[in-house]
Amino acid sequence: MGPAGPAETQRPLAGARVLVVEDNFIILSGPAMVFAEAGAEVIVARTVPDALVKADARVSVAVLDVAIGSHSAEPVIARLAERGVPFLFYTGKLDIDELLAAWPGYKVVTKPADAKTLISALAALLSEKRTERRGLASAMAGFLMRGAAELLVKMRRKEPAPKGRKPTSL
Repeated sequence: MGPAGPAETQRPLAGARVLVVEDNFIILSGPAMVFAEAGAEVIVARTVPDALVKADARVSVAVLDVAIGSHSAEPVIARLAERGVPFLFYTGKLDIDELLAAWPGYKVVTKPADAKTLISALAALLSEKRTERRGLASAMAGFLMRGAAELLVKMRRKEPAPKGRKPTSL
């Protein structure tokens, strides 16, 4: 792949579907606007039930507040993890050690964050997801090629066709 063109540099989230789960409209509006300007389709959820429904949609990546109203985001976190959707925590809470212990390896962006920080964090998650998919695709292709080669070898070793039938050729 060549160097990024101007559109890719200016719209690093182009084509991504970003689920933003935040109950505070004022806080929500900032990241939602930033992600849209970076090229993402933004899907907003302000309650846990709404977030669960929207997490089942085709979502590329998610940004979650730790607490949605008086509820924990844990059910949404579990749903996203189950579906393999990468996410990060966007929170102002300082006492999230227990949550991070339960969900190790997930990124945390502390509120308030500037546009560059938010976009960089999401772009990194999307890049990691693409890398994982390429690795999986490569492994799958290798598996299929080995299987096809083994099948060809078996077919070539196959006994001649019964009388009256012509052997099939590859």
